[in-house]
Amino acid sequence: NGDLQWQAFLQEVQEELEESYCDFLESGGQQTVRITTNGMAYDVNFDSMTQQNVKTSKVRSIRRVLKPNEAVFPILQEKELLLSEYSERNASLTKEVIELKEEVERLKTLANAA
Repeated sequence: NGDLQWQAFLQEVQEELEESYCDFLESGGQQTVRITTNGMAYDVNFDSMTQQNVKTSKVRSIRRVLKPNEAVFPILQEKELLLSEYSERNASLTKEVIELKEEVERLKTLANAA
């Protein structure tokens, strides 16, 4: 049954709703706005988070889903790259330290034998 699944509004409608919703939150803007999507008109009520079909009067719940800021993605990618580079460098340095400790032990053994 399609009524049980959340359906996203078209992108341009989402943008219009987001702008109206932010205005509602920030400065007490309109509680209800009328939108038209796929040839149907709906009254969206931000207070009750519902949409009402203007023609049929059917009411459905709506929700607001925040998406991550796209500007964050390049930063996260760079972070992952740096972590990978640092991890590789750390492994290399750890190996080098082990080799140096082994060399110190070898030299101590040689010095004690002399």
